[in-house]
Amino acid sequence: MKKGEVLFNLIKRLTKSEKRYFKRFTQLVGSKEEKDYLVVFELLERQKEYKEKELRTKLKDLNVKRPIANIENYLLDKLLNSLTQYNRNKNLYISYWSELEKTHIMLRKGLYEAAEDTLKKLHLLPDHKKPLYHSYMYALWHDSLMYSQTKSPDVYHKVQELTQSWLQHLEGTTTEVTYLHLLAEISHIYQTPYYKLQEEKSSQLEKLLQHDFLTDESRCITISSKINRFYCLFYIYSYLNHHEALLHKSKDLLQVLRKDHEAMASILIEVWGTYLLSCIKNKKNKTFLKELKHYDNQSEYSTQTRHFYVKNYASAIYAIQNNKPQFALDQFEELDTHFSTYQAAYTEDHIQEFYFHIGVCLFMDKKYTEGLNWLNQWLLNKKRPLEDNFFFALLILYLFFQTENENFYLANRIIDLRKRQLKKNEETPEFVFKFMALQKTLNNTLLKDFRTELVKKTKLFNIYTNLLDLLDQTSDEEGRAIFQTFRQPLKAWVKEKINLIDIKQLQDTE
Repeated sequence: MKKGEVLFNLIKRLTKSEKRYFKRFTQLVGSKEEKDYLVVFELLERQKEYKEKELRTKLKDLNVKRPIANIENYLLDKLLNSLTQYNRNKNLYISYWSELEKTHIMLRKGLYEAAEDTLKKLHLLPDHKKPLYHSYMYALWHDSLMYSQTKSPDVYHKVQELTQSWLQHLEGTTTEVTYLHLLAEISHIYQTPYYKLQEEKSSQLEKLLQHDFLTDESRCITISSKINRFYCLFYIYSYLNHHEALLHKSKDLLQVLRKDHEAMASILIEVWGTYLLSCIKNKKNKTFLKELKHYDNQSEYSTQTRHFYVKNYASAIYAIQNNKPQFALDQFEELDTHFSTYQAAYTEDHIQEFYFHIGVCLFMDKKYTEGLNWLNQWLLNKKRPLEDNFFFALLILYLFFQTENENFYLANRIIDLRKRQLKKNEETPEFVFKFMALQKTLNNTLLKDFRTELVKKTKLFNIYTNLLDLLDQTSDEEGRAIFQTFRQPLKAWVKEKINLIDIKQLQDTE
């Protein structure tokens, strides 16, 4: 990521109070001649999206002669120093050495790649100079690797190797170290993308669930050990579908966090989100609807945006699981406004989730034209890589929207294009090709004229039946994100099509 992009994203994620503090902070440091970086700050603050050429042109017009790279480096350093000072007394985790403090801030702002670069420098420090760091810092650092190197096949091994290296410098109890070991091992198993290892992964996680530190909650003395234990159980319970156990664990931890730990705002929101989803899975609808409004009107920027994302994600899942698409669609306008205003605050995966869940709700509500317009924004963006988590789900949903809008030729062209691209990706699940083949057959059948209506209806009946079989046969693990939320709405759509075809009546008529 370029320095200019890091700066732009960081500036856009500052709260008003952080900006005020930075401007006061700069008055105490450096001479007027050295403050070209303030000009760059103001120019980036005004931009709605990062435009390097526009920035260079305006600096030239303002007769700024220092190289822009030097100014950007200086500005980033001053911003992070300012934020370090601002947050020093507000967050008990930002209490370590300078580089670690900067890393923490970049992680909190979602700048995972930039944070990983700093973490690599810390890793190369001599042993006696490596700073201590809290288990919460480890969790954020783990996320930085997962987000920034998600396409790297050896990212999981890197997580384990670096964990082992850092753990020996952690001055804590045996409990803290053990939970970090467990967390690294469990998340490694959980994140492994190999679809054929489903039974083996389940067996490994079931075995780890019997670990003494997970069966005996009395070992959790500190709040950090309670959080790390919860993360371990979250990975295991969510993979093994132990939704009732996850409901109780998330509720218990949420009650503990709500008592005092204000500095843990981001963790508190994550646990709250898990509790909401557990309520949905366990059909605790009254509790869910009441709990959904608990954190409305957040004032702190990073917490506010994270809360908004979690709330809308949970609302969409609730709407889909309970067949109430309008529950999520009622928030559509607010979501669209917030998303366009704070887009820099979200990762690419979050953006795709927004598109996917709103698309599914529109599909359920039979608003096919509106759904197609919404998903066009996603599919026509060439920067979206094929291996993103929600790509396959969005692609299949998009093709069904095209079918419902009778854009059969366009749907076929998209299928041919994506097939060629997907064949180059060795990890593309087989079910994606099967779906596209069935959809192309469906489109061609709907386009053709047949000798009799009975022949056409019979062919359509067989295609829809095959689609239904494919939906039933494909596992959640193989289907990735698509079958977590899309399987039931899609099955309902296929069954409706089958019910509209009365083969017996057609036979009698002809």
